[in-house]
Amino acid sequence: MVTPFKDLIYNLAAKKDYEEALKQGFYITDSLSSEGFIHSSKKNQVEDTANRIFFGRKDLVLLIVNVSRLKSPLKYEASASVRFSKEDGRNIFPHIYGPLNVDAIEEVLEILPGKDGRFDFSFLD
Repeated sequence: MVTPFKDLIYNLAAKKDYEEALKQGFYITDSLSSEGFIHSSKKNQVEDTANRIFFGRKDLVLLIVNVSRLKSPLKYEASASVRFSKEDGRNIFPHIYGPLNVDAIEEVLEILPGKDGRFDFSFLD
């Protein structure tokens, strides 16, 4: 069951990276070094993100993050990609400017794609 917090963001992580985060107390990604932030998604974005970037992968977990517990700054910023509609706000993504402290993670869900390789996140509704 998904935690009923209003201020949640979602991160898709390899299980091994999440397990490492538990040891260190924080989760980091390559994008933190290369772009200065950790890419995250809002609820209405996470399925598209999973299917666009992680299609078919079977080694993922979904990190459900309570933004009020983040120790690093969070900014909502527009994507430069033309793939995302500006009309429905799907082009505005949450970015964590620093490590994601594991105590901000409210829930961790193992996720698997369907037989066609696509992810379905209707369980979040």
